[in-house]
Amino acid sequence: MPRAGIRRGGVILLLLLGMAGPACHREKNTDQTPPVATVNGEKISLADLEEALRPVLGNSPSFAPIETSAWETLKFNALNQLIERSVLLQEAKSQGIKVPDQELEKKEAEIKKDYPQGEFEKTLASRFIDYRRWRQSLRDDLIIQKLIEISTAAAPVTDFVVSRYYERNSGQYQIPVQVRARQIVVRTEQEAREARENLIKGEDFAKLARRISLSPDAKLGGDLGFFSAGVMPPEFDQVVFSLPPGQISPVVKSPYGYHLFRVEEIREGKTLTEAQVRENIRETLGRESREKAYQAWLQRLKNKAEIRINQSLVKEKINPPAAKQ
Repeated sequence: MPRAGIRRGGVILLLLLGMAGPACHREKNTDQTPPVATVNGEKISLADLEEALRPVLGNSPSFAPIETSAWETLKFNALNQLIERSVLLQEAKSQGIKVPDQELEKKEAEIKKDYPQGEFEKTLASRFIDYRRWRQSLRDDLIIQKLIEISTAAAPVTDFVVSRYYERNSGQYQIPVQVRARQIVVRTEQEAREARENLIKGEDFAKLARRISLSPDAKLGGDLGFFSAGVMPPEFDQVVFSLPPGQISPVVKSPYGYHLFRVEEIREGKTLTEAQVRENIRETLGRESREKAYQAWLQRLKNKAEIRINQSLVKEKINPPAAKQ
């Protein structure tokens, strides 16, 4: 079965919203359909899986129906998330991990702070999401987060490990030569030649660009900012990276028209030192180490759990969304 682990540290918003669809309005599941899965006897209903898929169903574009193979993968990924969530909540319960109301209210306030008064509740209602169940899902997320923090501490990343990583990957810390250039774009070669003559006579490049250039950067005086080789079309690079600062380029033809360039500044290439990137490396390696520890720990929990999946029910009862007309 495809795996889609619950990530460390944050609120699992997609699953949280997905588990709170129209069926949320019933307090108890009265559906007599067999469960799609059980985790240590705890049932995951067909309605639970449908709700977990609801964000995807609601956003399926009318011109791109989901292919059967992709839909099957999506269904089982969603079911795996529900299974993992159940495993984690059961483990948290066994360890007596709880989230007090004050902590829940603080997190709730953080989520709501970007919404005008009352708008968050309206947003939930517009998606047929029951507020009480949403709040319980949020509490569960915080419980899971606490459990993960307690159970998956990784060893600190030492300076030796950082140095070894830097030595083996120093190439990714090389900053190539960059130039800052201006351009003028016109429709015809004759216009470009006349503009070049005026520039050589001393006319201000930025002012002329604002007046005659067809490029969107004309309002910036033709300023393209800093860029390295390979960002612009090859015909641009060939000219710009051979120009000394302040010199006007020959006329350059492209599919966009006829161009003139002037290099304003050159930044020489360099390699960032280990000291400059040390903390970035430490953070990256620490995050990877924690994720690896988390995945191994989660797999151990799943291996210990009695997990039963009704494969045929998942395949037969939930069909891909039809293309909207």
